[in-house]
Amino acid sequence: MYRLNVSLAQLVQALAIAGVGLAIMFVPLALVWSIDRGFGPDILLSWRAAVDAWLLGHGVTLDAQLPEAVAARLGAEEALRPFSVTLWPLGIGLLTFVLSYRSGLALESAASGMAADHVERVEGFGGTPRPHSIFTQVLLWGVIGSTLTTAVVGFVLALTAQHETVSPSLVQAAYMPALVSLIGHVTAILWRHRTLIADFVTERLTIPAEWAMPIRAGLHVGVVTIVALVALGSAATGLTLFTHFDRMVAISEASSPTVLGALVMFLAQLALLPNAVVWAISWMIGAPVQLGTGSTLSPFEASLGPLPGIPAFGAIPSTIEPWFLALVVLTAVVVVALGMMAARRFMPEHDEWWQPLVAAVSATVLAATALVVVTVLSSGAIGPGRMQELGPDIGAVAAIAFGGLALAMSAAFYGSKGVDYVIGRDAEGGLFDSDPDDDGDADDAAAADDAVEVEAEPADPDHTETEQLDDAVAETEPDRDAAPRSEP
Repeated sequence: MYRLNVSLAQLVQALAIAGVGLAIMFVPLALVWSIDRGFGPDILLSWRAAVDAWLLGHGVTLDAQLPEAVAARLGAEEALRPFSVTLWPLGIGLLTFVLSYRSGLALESAASGMAADHVERVEGFGGTPRPHSIFTQVLLWGVIGSTLTTAVVGFVLALTAQHETVSPSLVQAAYMPALVSLIGHVTAILWRHRTLIADFVTERLTIPAEWAMPIRAGLHVGVVTIVALVALGSAATGLTLFTHFDRMVAISEASSPTVLGALVMFLAQLALLPNAVVWAISWMIGAPVQLGTGSTLSPFEASLGPLPGIPAFGAIPSTIEPWFLALVVLTAVVVVALGMMAARRFMPEHDEWWQPLVAAVSATVLAATALVVVTVLSSGAIGPGRMQELGPDIGAVAAIAFGGLALAMSAAFYGSKGVDYVIGRDAEGGLFDSDPDDDGDADDAAAADDAVEVEAEPADPDHTETEQLDDAVAETEPDRDAAPRSEP
């Protein structure tokens, strides 16, 4: 009963998640078909375009063959050959991931509630409850139900979008959207039980405490580094969009779109915004970004060829400015500074010299691996010929990420000692002191106790000095009893 109810609930949620993403793609195109074109062209064309965009956003490859008239207008010999579109609009897949993540959190809460209800009912009848079994079954069947439903939806949508011009891969459509949904659900469940999982892994792998502490600190700092890089990439993307806005408007006006057509173009570029952020991160760490075969953009070189008439491409700087190098330096400084602050927070003290090194390696592996993965996901092909290479140079990103972040994280963890000296910490109290006021108060209290003991301790245990002092006072003072009294 548990399995049936949960599977049905997850089936409905999976349909809703897929429906939301597909509706965002199809509704603007349907409005263009109905209002701008007066219900003239075939509505199936808009449907296929929406399905192709949704599947492409989940990593499904589109096999394309341009019509001869279109290929002749482009004037390129490569346009006559079949080509593949593999560039993921990460915004579409990110939407499915976030909705699946929320669904996974709700599934975990439902599983916990069902397990508690099972315990209450079974104990009421004097039986032996099995809460862990119920909890595991609910989670397992919930994840399986949502994953299979998404797989069926992707395959059916790919069947409806088959065409001689553009056709999505049926095999990839059967598992790529389902894989995104599965990752979202599993990530939510693991996040809810992250502490238990960390303790379980530590116990099973028998990791000593002196190793477990820097590894955990390194993973925390790695997450902080990832967030910092995303923030820097987002800021750089926003800056270049703002400074090149006039060029983007000129490119958009050249195509003379209607209001609804501009809306569709805006949504398409919005889906590619996460890709632009990843490219900006790669650019800011010094890795070159390929914008077509033979076209390279980096802070040190700009060699650009013809680009498609997409307004967002107008925000790409075409020349090298002197302050570009300052952005690269700023990125390194921010990463080291934030890493240093996080290191002082998550590893306030250590006993061995090698523990900061272990933490730095852990942070580097996590942050660099994440950067390489999103770089791979953000790269691909969007057209024939030279447009088959688009995105950051993956080899350069991997080399700079692992090498540069290793230096930055080592400076962050070992540099925390320098921060302690700068702010006046007591170096004898430890390399990373989590609460400097405690040591100072303890020292003051100890000094006060010593002073009290000194004052309380008698200076003359035999009382010889006290007796001599009393004799001297007696000799100097007149004898009050012997003095004559004046008679009235």
